[in-house]
Amino acid sequence: MTISSDIDNSFKRLDELQFSVFAKINEIIDDSDPTANQGEESIELKRIKSTKDANGLIFKFRDMLKVIEINISGVSDDQLSIRYQMYKEKLSNLRIKLRESQLQSYNSENELIHNQRIAKYSSVIRDNFDESDLRKDLFSGRSTKDDSKVKNKTIQDQILSHNKSITSALQSTRQLMSTSIVQTELNIDSVEQQTKDLSNLNDKFTDFESLLNKSKNVVRFIEKQDRKDKNNIYLSIGFLLSCSAWVIWRRLLKMPIKFFLWSLFKIFRIFNRMFVNSSSKGDVDVYATVGAISSSLIASSILSSSTGTINLNEEFTMSIEPHGEHKTWEDIVNEATSRIVDEL
Repeated sequence: MTISSDIDNSFKRLDELQFSVFAKINEIIDDSDPTANQGEESIELKRIKSTKDANGLIFKFRDMLKVIEINISGVSDDQLSIRYQMYKEKLSNLRIKLRESQLQSYNSENELIHNQRIAKYSSVIRDNFDESDLRKDLFSGRSTKDDSKVKNKTIQDQILSHNKSITSALQSTRQLMSTSIVQTELNIDSVEQQTKDLSNLNDKFTDFESLLNKSKNVVRFIEKQDRKDKNNIYLSIGFLLSCSAWVIWRRLLKMPIKFFLWSLFKIFRIFNRMFVNSSSKGDVDVYATVGAISSSLIASSILSSSTGTINLNEEFTMSIEPHGEHKTWEDIVNEATSRIVDEL
């Protein structure tokens, strides 16, 4: 209901604008009347002013029609569409009436000028001026070949022929003006169409700009995630290498290195004992003890490397009795086996 009431008010406004345009058209016609034109402004100035006002009202009429067209597009009513088309025809009729009033004003002005000329030269004839002087005043500049024809014509006929030539010139001017008006309307329509095209292009560019901004944000997000993935991959590779190094150290390198260092220290201690003890029996017992220890350590290292759960952080040492108390091979093997079992 609100939309229908707004449309009705718009149609009433169009009727008011139509009456105003007809009033301006009547003013254009009345201004060409010399009896009504008693002011200081000339006929031409009044005609231009009234024409400008009428064109402004017609433009308002056209804008109001566009508003009504937008409102009607959301309403399915055939009567409103027919009424809109009727007012659209009225707009074309107003433009035609305005042109006709302008032409009528120009014709009235030309007729007024013609009558003034006739009245002027008729008074000259009544004052009995010399006909040769009148001919010189009116037709100065013409060739002498036309003098014979001029003599056979009266002053009124000459004025009439001159006015006919002016009328033909004005008619050609009218045709040119009509053509110019039509061309101007076509140019206005083309400008309006170009304006619509430019507005549509502007909307498309706005959509394209928003799409580019979204694409830019997506690309930035992908680059950020790519950097995070690279960092995670590098960390994973580092962790894998650390674990591999730890496994290699734990499974393969730990016991051989410890055994090598322990053997090195024991060798130095053995050489020290060799220089201290002079008895050969003691030397034989030392070598036997070192061999037993070596065999037991090798066996324990093999077992620890195969299971990976033996902790040999304690220093596995066997003391050699300095005062000749030696252990047998059976005791050494039993002690080594018990230590291995304890480690397992």
